[in-house]
Amino acid sequence: MGKCIGRFLCALAMCVGFACTACASPGDLIRMWEGPAPYPSHYFGFAVATDGNRLVVGSPFYNNPAMQMGIVYIMDANTTALLHTLNNPTPGPVDHFGYSVATVQGFVAVGVHNDNAGSGSVCLFNLSDGTLARTIFPPPGKGGMFGESVTPLGNNLIIGSPTASTSGTGTVYIYDPATGSQLLSIPNPEPGTSSDLFGKSVAVVGGSILVGAQFDDVTFADE
Repeated sequence: MGKCIGRFLCALAMCVGFACTACASPGDLIRMWEGPAPYPSHYFGFAVATDGNRLVVGSPFYNNPAMQMGIVYIMDANTTALLHTLNNPTPGPVDHFGYSVATVQGFVAVGVHNDNAGSGSVCLFNLSDGTLARTIFPPPGKGGMFGESVTPLGNNLIIGSPTASTSGTGTVYIYDPATGSQLLSIPNPEPGTSSDLFGKSVAVVGGSILVGAQFDDVTFADE
């Protein structure tokens, strides 16, 4: 089957949820984690990120089905040991803490897209000990599922807010995680008449930022 090109992580967003790594031969499973709190509908593995040998796993529907406040785990990718548990600092019903996760500058960024009645927030924890460093909120009056997506851009953090802006078509922000300062906002370049969800997903390739707009165009020819 050829040589293993590299180790990769996969997560299965199941009701109980597992996270696994594969290597050996391409596609062969070599390690799997069951969620530390394997109860129905927690979605352990809904979001994952890595930093060296540390694995960050989001479980945004954690708690009873009516609450869904969310929780995030930092685990050892080699031993599967649980290193730290990150709790929602301001828990509220259906916050979905852990809907997105990323690592940047020694921090774990945790998206809480339904915080503050859907305005959203991103919590930054110290990767080394799991303590809360700061919480980033969207600009006043410009929230809208802020934290739906997060990804690093060098030493900075990209945050998707897919229902932000006055028309609710979405905005992407770049922040300095070390200070919590906003560096740049990127509005939807083709705002539609309804929610495009610009910023539903974000990624970086080379020096470019990729932004998903799930419902762009009236005909739903998504981009």
